[in-house]
Order: sequence, then C-alpha cells, then structure tokens
Amino acid sequence: MAVVIDGFTIDAATSEETRFSSEISEFPVEEGIGVTDNVRNLPIELTIEGVVSNTPLRPLSDVRSILTPPAEEFLAHMELIHQFREPVTVETDTRAYGDMVLQDFNIPRDARTGDALVFRATFRQIDIVTNDRKEILVDLPRAKPLKSFGARAPKVAGSDVPSLPPGLGTLNLII
Repeated sequence: MAVVIDGFTIDAATSEETRFSSEISEFPVEEGIGVTDNVRNLPIELTIEGVVSNTPLRPLSDVRSILTPPAEEFLAHMELIHQFREPVTVETDTRAYGDMVLQDFNIPRDARTGDALVFRATFRQIDIVTNDRKEILVDLPRAKPLKSFGARAPKVAGSDVPSLPPGLGTLNLII
C-alpha cells in the first residue's frame, strides 16, 4: 500500500484502518421526527502501521535525501508534525484525507526491527470553519426628553451666568 504522510512517502504500510464513527442519542426518538437530529458524526480516524527503511527500494531511494538515513528523516518529520500540531494531508491507495491532525504516534522497537523505523500513527480529521462576521445597524429607541418638575433659576439682570435648559437644575459657581 502506498501511503504519503504530509509529502513523505513511506516504504510500506503493513495495515491501514479507517474509522467512521457516529454518536447516537441514548434517548428515545419520537416517531415522525428526523432521526438525523439524534445522530452526530464524529471525526474520521485513520490508523496506519508502516515501515520506513534505511535501505529503501529503488523508486524511493531516488527521491530521498542521501545525507540523512530515511528512518531518521521520517522520525524528524513526524516529530515536527507532532510539535506544530497543524493539520496535514495523508494519502492512501483509496483516497486522500485532508485536515488530519496527528493524535498518536508509536514506535515499537525489538530485535527484528533493525535500523528500520516501524511505526503506528493515528490521525484524526478536524473540521475547520470560518466565522463570517457582519455588521448590523440597529435603530435603538431614543429616550424622551426630561421634563422639568423643579423651579427654574431666576434670571438676574446683567448676570454673566447663562440660564440652563429646563430639567437640568441650577448651576452653582464657586469663585
């Protein structure tokens, strides 16, 4: 099986498992109501078990760096995917999965693995949404003008103090 993880082609995928799961309501569904309202699709999960060898077959050896052993290069690549937590694309023989985030990455080692990197990687698809913000102008109700219920300040002839509009009370100046 040909598998490409974020642009890196692995030597061999020994197994591939795709999981399409749903969360279903535990409560009874009333007859006549759409059942889809009681089912929520969970993100797609993809688990790949594979091998990256330091002695790859001819087609892969042509595209790989000769300076870094492929197993080390792949491990560094996966560590960056884990560190940056950004979505990647995983391509398999059946389809390409976009917006996949590395959920789990295991590297079992034993006497049979030698200098190859045997791994198990689980990716989970995330939904990326875009908020669309709109500015909405709302006509707010306006307050009615205040009514004056108190006495007005008397006008003094020749005074420099202006009289206040009704309802605002009197003005006290301290000189």
